Amino acid sequence: MFQGFLALGVLPRRLFPAISGAGTPCLAGTFVGPFLTSPGWTNVLLAGILTGFLPCGLVYGFLTLASSSASVVHGLLTMLAFGTGTAPIMILTGVGGSLLSHSSRRQMLRVSAVCVLVTGLISLGRGVMFVQFPGSAALESCPFCQ
Repeated sequence: MFQGFLALGVLPRRLFPAISGAGTPCLAGTFVGPFLTSPGWTNVLLAGILTGFLPCGLVYGFLTLASSSASVVHGLLTMLAFGTGTAPIMILTGVGGSLLSHSSRRQMLRVSAVCVLVTGLISLGRGVMFVQFPGSAALESCPFCQ
């Protein structure tokens, strides 16, 4: 999982062009982009609906939780709760982002890339703490696993 955070932090920053995919087109942008540039709110709505089909670990986690309930009603309620909880912040983020200037949005992208990179490094550091090397004293168990 931490590799994903590190990769996501490196890609927008273009720190390592050889592995960051510099020059390769963003498939989501080329697919959704025409809807965003076309006039009319229906095109923007359609772009928003299409972005809902992009992969997201949090959505996959809740889908797994919903499917593990083995009940259509409980699964539906789980996904309804997830959607109800995430919709306000998603709408606020979209509206807030549209109020920012282009240069401010670019700066936010840089800051978010650094934040994702730091999150990946923290995850890596936490994982390394539980690695046992030959000849080292036995580590205590995970504090969250007790």
